[in-house]
Amino acid sequence: MPPPALPVINLDGTGLKIEWMIERTRTGTPDRGQITVYNLGMGARKAIHEMWKKLGGTYRGYVIDFSIGWGGLLERIIRGDVWKVTPEQRTDVDVVTVFEVGDGNKQVRDSVTLGQNFANVHITALIKIFVSQPPPTGMGIPIDPASLAKIVERASQLPVRTFNNYCAQAQNSADVIDDLIETLGLEWKVFQGSFIVTDKGNAATASPIAPVLSAQTGLLEWNQEDDGGIQIKALANPNVQPGSQVIVIDSFGVAVGAPAHRVEKVVFSGTTDGESIMEIMGRKAVLL
Repeated sequence: MPPPALPVINLDGTGLKIEWMIERTRTGTPDRGQITVYNLGMGARKAIHEMWKKLGGTYRGYVIDFSIGWGGLLERIIRGDVWKVTPEQRTDVDVVTVFEVGDGNKQVRDSVTLGQNFANVHITALIKIFVSQPPPTGMGIPIDPASLAKIVERASQLPVRTFNNYCAQAQNSADVIDDLIETLGLEWKVFQGSFIVTDKGNAATASPIAPVLSAQTGLLEWNQEDDGGIQIKALANPNVQPGSQVIVIDSFGVAVGAPAHRVEKVVFSGTTDGESIMEIMGRKAVLL
């Protein structure tokens, strides 16, 4: 295991200034983010850059955890591979260090399968091969135990439980996973560094209760789209995840639009000396 990154912390307004922009979606593509830290010491900047250069060429790469919260109660919003570090960028009197990250970015991008046939292999075994194994046979991402149980359950319901002479020739592992998961009527995502699957439209790690967004719970703005969708701006809640649902209540106490909206995309942004918000793109959904 690579050594952990140097901790960069700002609690209760003390310490370094940090800015962030993290985008998470329902799709299987990596979630992405940019984190900017102001005025790290020269020794810390050098150590971070040297570690990134050392680990950047390895399969796992240089991993970063980023959490936000209030009152010392922090919630992780991304665990991602750092694909680029700018250790020292001058802006007026400040020196900024910029991290560009993607959750599973390196594993998904670099996973390429060799031409191979799989005779009489159960679909769950194929998924374990393509997810758990490092290139060239898979993505090398750990499988969430609850997700594996769901895969086993769905696979057991298929009329034919084997894929005779299944061929993965010249396909990226992510494409193979798309085919296999679609066969089961599920969707997949890399979330917090692990491979998860879910029923379409529901996040595997989401609470079964759709959170209510109102003026009392941090709702700032909302705008209904012509197709029934909704754009929402609210104080950041790290527990809001793509695929989960939210209920929007206006100032009169009335639900806006559909009974609930499915979160298609959520973008977290903010700065440690200013606001911490989330912007949500939602679509009509049936209550969980």
